[in-house]
Amino acid sequence: GTVQEMADMTVLAFDIADEYRTPVMILADATLGQMMESIELPKPSGKTFDKSWALTGAKDRPKNIVRSLWLFPDPELELNNMRLQERYKKIASLYELYEGYMTDDADYLIAAYGTMSRIIKESIKNLRAEGIKVGLFRPKIGYPYPAGALKKVAAGKKFILTVEMSHGQMVEDVKLSIDCAIPVHFYGRTGGGVPSVEQVMDEFKKYL
Repeated sequence: GTVQEMADMTVLAFDIADEYRTPVMILADATLGQMMESIELPKPSGKTFDKSWALTGAKDRPKNIVRSLWLFPDPELELNNMRLQERYKKIASLYELYEGYMTDDADYLIAAYGTMSRIIKESIKNLRAEGIKVGLFRPKIGYPYPAGALKKVAAGKKFILTVEMSHGQMVEDVKLSIDCAIPVHFYGRTGGGVPSVEQVMDEFKKYL
């Protein structure tokens, strides 16, 4: 990811939260959060959404009640949960955002996000210079995860290496997205450890 993308995604996050009345979290690792890059500050989208539910005073209309407490499981609470699930499915179908880098002719994939994905791109360039066709899958949204997109991109690949600055919080998403159809390996560092371009290449080559 880039600082520009982080700024652009902030506008999208506000619009999703406003349209679907759901919390949206903006995630960035420490390096991206503190990095200095030239960006063009995005303008608000200008989108407006229906707010007939708002507590604006009930003059000349029935009163609105905004609540999250439903006392009767059957059917109130269950019906409300079903409505929420449909909302999440709609969001997932509309915002399956990801970046595919050199994936079209790739034999292998590396999955990564955030600062790690920037390092991976250099590793991929070096691996391709050695004749090894590797591509990058970078999800732009953590949840709902762009599972359908990854399944398409991973089709025909020999394996996926998931690289994270964590203990593997994305590995299960990757495996579930592809229905465990091909091997998924993991390489991670924690506590501020950042894998180098060369370390990623060495780890990748272990699985060839």
